[in-house]
Amino acid sequence: MATQPIFESLNILKSVGKVKTTVKAECKTETATEGIKRVIGISAAANITDKETEVGKIKCGGKIVYQVFYETEDGEIKKCEASCEYAGVITDDKITERTISKLEVKVEKTEADITGTKLTLSAILMVTGELFINETVSALTGGENLITLNKETEIIKSYGVKTGTYSIEEEFEIPFEIKEVLSHKAEPRITAAQCGVGTIIVDGEVVLSALLLQNSENSDIIRETKTLPFRMELDYEEAMPSMQCSATVFEKSFKSDVTVEEGGGKSIVTASVFMQFESEATAIEEVTLAEDVFSTAEELEVTAETVLYDAPCAVIGCSAEVLEKVPLTDIAEGTILTAVGGERAELLEVKPTDGGLKIEGTLRLDLYLKDAEGKNTVKRIETPFTTEAACVIPEDCGFTVRFVVANPNAKLLSLEEAEVGAEILLSVYTNKSKKLKYIKEVSVSGEKTPETSAVSVYIPTEGEEMWSLAKRLNVSPEELLRANKDLQFPLSGEERIVVYRQRQN
Repeated sequence: MATQPIFESLNILKSVGKVKTTVKAECKTETATEGIKRVIGISAAANITDKETEVGKIKCGGKIVYQVFYETEDGEIKKCEASCEYAGVITDDKITERTISKLEVKVEKTEADITGTKLTLSAILMVTGELFINETVSALTGGENLITLNKETEIIKSYGVKTGTYSIEEEFEIPFEIKEVLSHKAEPRITAAQCGVGTIIVDGEVVLSALLLQNSENSDIIRETKTLPFRMELDYEEAMPSMQCSATVFEKSFKSDVTVEEGGGKSIVTASVFMQFESEATAIEEVTLAEDVFSTAEELEVTAETVLYDAPCAVIGCSAEVLEKVPLTDIAEGTILTAVGGERAELLEVKPTDGGLKIEGTLRLDLYLKDAEGKNTVKRIETPFTTEAACVIPEDCGFTVRFVVANPNAKLLSLEEAEVGAEILLSVYTNKSKKLKYIKEVSVSGEKTPETSAVSVYIPTEGEEMWSLAKRLNVSPEELLRANKDLQFPLSGEERIVVYRQRQN
């Protein structure tokens, strides 16, 4: 009877690399440049709302919101806001129609152009992402007229990415009167994620910050920051507490309203943040696969393959402090620092150390200054930094990071030097490399020549195991043990192995 191998289809979520691209977003506003003496500050926040995957490329797009404040010819500080859609394309040979991508966007650079009749705003966006693919493999599990060496094997099964939304509304009291909210932003990050029964529970915090124009004779620019914790529960029918999960979050919209108590010397700020989450649950599933195979009647050609993939572990929240001294130029006597904004960072290298993560990168800040004559200016600072975060990466795990720059600070040490810093809030996504070895193909290459003797006696080699001996002698392990009940493996090499066969005519 011919051999009939049996295969089982397995789905493996496999990481296939990282991608990035830059996108320029330009917005022509309705704000007339007439009367704008100079732009003091500009900030922008972007999100990704659309992505479409094709062979060799991912089309992505979203919305960018600009906030600009400027000085008029009369010396008054005013602000304007504008928004526009943007679109970009990531190209890479690894991208197929089945590619799953996890993208994020950060604003790298902003500019304001007042040379035309209308204020024009532009930004350079960096879109980065990880690529995955659900690879289906067919693995041998047994079959007719085949003798297989079976082994219990663990695979990681993904139950797919699901999305959810969460909103926060908070009210704060500011101990002075606010004339204007010049710019604001909300930056969420995840500190932990776990599976419950039918749900994924995501813990994190959102950092709210705003540059405010004080309603006073000096009209100082002031910065306020609030950090709000959150816990979001996403419905996920397949989730169980024994599973692992991961989650990402981005701010979809942020609104703030200010109520000033006239004569009361304080203001009430109401902040509303709307966030979007993507979450995925995975489970360890045991399957029985064939490690090796042979036939007693036919010669086989066997093709084996090994698939490498990453299994998600935990999400770890940690932070690192940055504090650097930087040189200054063109600072007049009597200049004071009123606020710090425009915080951005680029992480050039993140690597594990004993008990932590060593981080090297570049920090960019805007220092809002006021000279002795009351003139507001901005000084843009960029400095390299090296710091460490207290974060223990589980043994044998790799990781990727997402981060938020929060709580920027600065101090004028002299007219030639400042001390600047910020907090890098990290979400560390750990993963463990897995290897799946399986038999993908079995074919018959010929017939075996049958033994003609009814009984054969063999002398084994020292250390030989049952499977290798049975395969070499061309009998099943069960038949080998029936005829040689006292065998103890591994063998000493001094045993005599008996094989009984049906007499051949």
